[in-house]
Amino acid sequence: METREPDLVLRNAIKRLADEAMNAAAAVALGSAEHDFYSGVRSAAERHLHPGLAAINDLEWLDREPPAFRNGYLEASTLIAMAPAKAAMQLPLPAF
Repeated sequence: METREPDLVLRNAIKRLADEAMNAAAAVALGSAEHDFYSGVRSAAERHLHPGLAAINDLEWLDREPPAFRNGYLEASTLIAMAPAKAAMQLPLPAF
């Protein structure tokens, strides 16, 4: 019987990624491309942790975000999707 532990390990890694992205965004100027990028990383992590958030936005919401936000969101989404649950002790914060 398979345990749910890998899911918990991956979930904790995603939570750390969201926290790191929030701290990185807070360390740069609000409205800068770098802030937008890390806000996108955090958004991707939060949406993975709380799938119900996706129901809040329409399908084109990401297209209306700034390019740096989209890049951060897509990089983090890819990183999370490719992370094997058993090995995901930590997900590296994507670099701007």
